[in-house]
Amino acid sequence: MARIIVIIVFVASFVGNTVQEQIFKKKNRETKGKLPIQKGLFILGKVSLVLSWFLAFLQAVGVNLRMLTFPDVVWLASSLVFFLGFIIVAIAYFSLGYANTTGFPEEKFALNTKGLYRISRNPIYSGFILMCLGSTIFTANIAALILSLIGIIIHHKIIIAEEAFLQKRLGPVYSEYKKKARRYGMHLQNRDYGFVG
Repeated sequence: MARIIVIIVFVASFVGNTVQEQIFKKKNRETKGKLPIQKGLFILGKVSLVLSWFLAFLQAVGVNLRMLTFPDVVWLASSLVFFLGFIIVAIAYFSLGYANTTGFPEEKFALNTKGLYRISRNPIYSGFILMCLGSTIFTANIAALILSLIGIIIHHKIIIAEEAFLQKRLGPVYSEYKKKARRYGMHLQNRDYGFVG
């Protein structure tokens, strides 16, 4: 079961990305803006994430990369974390609609504060982190761990740059939003959203 989940998620992530790009092309929507960090570092971050997930895919299709042995329940749990991360990414992408760009958008835009963006300023990146966690544990290989760490660290740098851009572009609107939604997750004591903790 764990292997099937990982295979489905890996394939679905590429199919979903391809479909989205085709829709954007048909609608003549620009998907590329100014990169938030140096291009080589940006590419390294993206490639590191995908390679980490690819190693989990290889493990799932029968290429044994594991350096550690765990009970089957660990493999299942890690595949479910991988799946959860993918679902979060998919929902966050969908809720962005045509505002989903790589880099800083050139045109005017509105800040999305609905759905997952009510509880996280970066649900896509939070989903990426969960996918990395799931793929690293599922693969149980040092290469997956290193690739995931590189990808997460670089994406954190991307987030910092994006937040500076949003603060400059949106000013007090973004400052107010930062009080209500955390960078990676929810404020457990934020009564505005009904969370208790």
